[in-house]
Amino acid sequence: MNPQGGLPQMDTEATVKQFKEFLSQYNRLTEMCFIDCAKDFTTRTVLKAEIEIIVSSKIV
Repeated sequence: MNPQGGLPQMDTEATVKQFKEFLSQYNRLTEMCFIDCAKDFTTRTVLKAEIEIIVSSKIV
């Protein structure tokens, strides 16, 4: 442990690195899902094809 009573420096750095990797993977996953789902930005209406993708992926 370090003098302040927290986690050792290596553990803190490893934790930060692991969290950054998690956020990066999460960002890629959500971007892929969004690109697959959102087809038309010319209307506020959700298209039938977009709804079918959401239902088939069991997101809701």
